[in-house]
Amino acid sequence: MSSTILSFFLIFILIILIVGSIFYFSSIKNRFEIRKHSSILNLRKSIGLSIEHGKGLHISLGKSDLHNIHGAASLVGLETLNQIIDQSILSDNPPVTTAGSGELTLLAQTKHQNVLIDKSSSTSDFHSHAYLTGATNLSYIAGVIPPSSDEDLSTQIFVGNIGPEIGLLLDANQKKSHFSLPATDSLEGQSVSFACSDDALIGEEIFSIPAQMSNNLKFKVSLLIQDFLRWLVIAIILFVLFFKIVGLL
Repeated sequence: MSSTILSFFLIFILIILIVGSIFYFSSIKNRFEIRKHSSILNLRKSIGLSIEHGKGLHISLGKSDLHNIHGAASLVGLETLNQIIDQSILSDNPPVTTAGSGELTLLAQTKHQNVLIDKSSSTSDFHSHAYLTGATNLSYIAGVIPPSSDEDLSTQIFVGNIGPEIGLLLDANQKKSHFSLPATDSLEGQSVSFACSDDALIGEEIFSIPAQMSNNLKFKVSLLIQDFLRWLVIAIILFVLFFKIVGLL
């Protein structure tokens, strides 16, 4: 990595820290409201009905590891899992989690085990509800189909890196009248999700799930930082174009 790229990277990190601190510790954040997405509202309603009626939930985290370009979507999936499990801790039918990555599966199993410890002082009868399916597209879908076909399910959430094969799951869920929330960072997966589900999240909407599922301040600040950086990039592009036009660059 050259010194120029490293300098830009350090400046970028410094901007994030400064802006994040300003939003977190000042009252500026109170001037902004997070727009509630209808799909997230429907999800929260469906989770509540599932717990009330003793129905199951299935959460699939995609097939991407945390250390590659799709890791951000996987982290969103993990945080979504954390919040859903916390909300359904009193349910007699614990959520089932599937993932196509060993890293995600281990982290999901840890969360399930922590919830079990909170509900019971004994872990001798611990049975994990997080399963590793497959790392490739077809093996991942082949492993997700059995748990998603459970007749006791009523809500299914797909958050992470999932390609166009997500259409197979959404089509099966639609036939069973299950509520499905697809949110993927794959463009092909988003196009298929939009065609197969009325509650699909498109584009960067996937990164707003934790903030809309929880009132935790850190998630709101995270969204504000994303918006600030977006406008900063737009402003830089416009300034560069202006200087190009006037011949200064």
